[in-house]
Amino acid sequence: MPLEQTFVYLYRVCTGISSRALPAYLFTALFQKIAKMATFQLLSEEEMNDLIGGVDSASTKRSVKYGFSKFENFVKFTGRNSMDLTNSTTKEELDSLLCQFYATARKDDGSNYTKKTMQTIRYAVQRHFLDKRGFNICENAQFPKSNKVFKGVLVKLKKEGKGNVKHKSPISPQDMEKIQGSIQLDCATPIGLQNKVFIDVLTYFCNRGRENIRSMKPSDFDVGTDENGLRYISKKDGLTKNNREDVDEQSNSGLMFEIPSSDRCPVKAYLLYISKLNPKCPCLWQKPKSAVPQIDGEPWYVNVPLGVNTIANKLKDISQKAGCSKVYTNHCIRATCISSLDSAGFESRDIMTVSGHRSASSLKHYSKTSDARKKEMSQQLSHQLGQRQVQEQEQAPVPTVGRAQVLQQVQPVPAAAPVGPAQVQEEVPRPVPAPAAPVGLAPGPGPGPGQHQSSSGSRNMQSAEYSKQYQVFHNCEIHFHN
Repeated sequence: MPLEQTFVYLYRVCTGISSRALPAYLFTALFQKIAKMATFQLLSEEEMNDLIGGVDSASTKRSVKYGFSKFENFVKFTGRNSMDLTNSTTKEELDSLLCQFYATARKDDGSNYTKKTMQTIRYAVQRHFLDKRGFNICENAQFPKSNKVFKGVLVKLKKEGKGNVKHKSPISPQDMEKIQGSIQLDCATPIGLQNKVFIDVLTYFCNRGRENIRSMKPSDFDVGTDENGLRYISKKDGLTKNNREDVDEQSNSGLMFEIPSSDRCPVKAYLLYISKLNPKCPCLWQKPKSAVPQIDGEPWYVNVPLGVNTIANKLKDISQKAGCSKVYTNHCIRATCISSLDSAGFESRDIMTVSGHRSASSLKHYSKTSDARKKEMSQQLSHQLGQRQVQEQEQAPVPTVGRAQVLQQVQPVPAAAPVGPAQVQEEVPRPVPAPAAPVGLAPGPGPGPGQHQSSSGSRNMQSAEYSKQYQVFHNCEIHFHN
């Protein structure tokens, strides 16, 4: 029934007067007014709060609740009530109170919080007082003392080694090859097929560790074909941590294209996985059966969604059983996706369309230099230093030696010690003939056998020493004549 006819019927029932008794213009005006009122619906305060609360993600709500609880505990420690403080405190009082809070905030065991935790606590307190009183505790003009104390606390934490944020490391190429080649990703088994699709989906769509994984459904993904006939899988946009509303028309996820010539084709594995799901369960991740059913066409998975903890520990279990060098988590797949695209030279604006980041600065901690790259840098520096050393040695001038230095280096020849016959035989393998006598002189009586050998050995050793000395002086162009 049209809206106008419905209005006429209700008017007759409520008034008992025919609509014809009213003037036409009055009837039309009344109808338009009621019709406009029907397009609006007033919300209760509780419904309004639920609508506002849906802006923040669940993780943000938990962080805010945790951070403000620490401030509430401090307020109780000082003997005050947090509600009274919120409603009646001034900016000056709150500034002084925050100075004490930042300086004395500790864990339950008495140790200091990390830099990230302190920032989370401060953000929670800021959100609380912005909503309740309109105070922005992060503005230096309104809260100068507390902001200086907060910066001092962060500097102190950095000196103590608690200023660095530990981000999830990407999966190394060697470990990724171990995972892909292990039995844990065997598509011939229910658990292996699910693990294969799980890693592919988180990699190509750059999903966070636990975000929206359990709530995924097969209807969230579409199969398409490009102009070259290649099939691909696309994912419909959903609410994420950084994307709570549609800022623009651009998609916030990537595309998973098929690899026709590969046994590890992600599209082929996904389509096989979808065909084996239990139609009675609407979830994408279902509990796998222990083995492939004997009956053809029977689902490989039961009518039960995969558990929350099972999903959270998915990659941890896979990396351990695959024998990886370290234990990885689901979020490591996201780090692998971003770091791989960054290393390949893709622009930040392109990576953001896959990762869903709002700002390019958020990608900085993913843009790390790998150990393999640092090794190449070290080898290049070593090669450069080695080349310099060789060049310096080749270009170094040959030292010149003066006559005075040569004379100082020449040591006097010590007198030869008497040598016995046996030693002469060892040191001189061939007998040295006696020098001929001067012309016109008759040779004198020859020495005895022992004296002759000793004299020959002595003359031979002295001749060798003189030869060495002459060679030194000859190289220096210095000659002595008798």
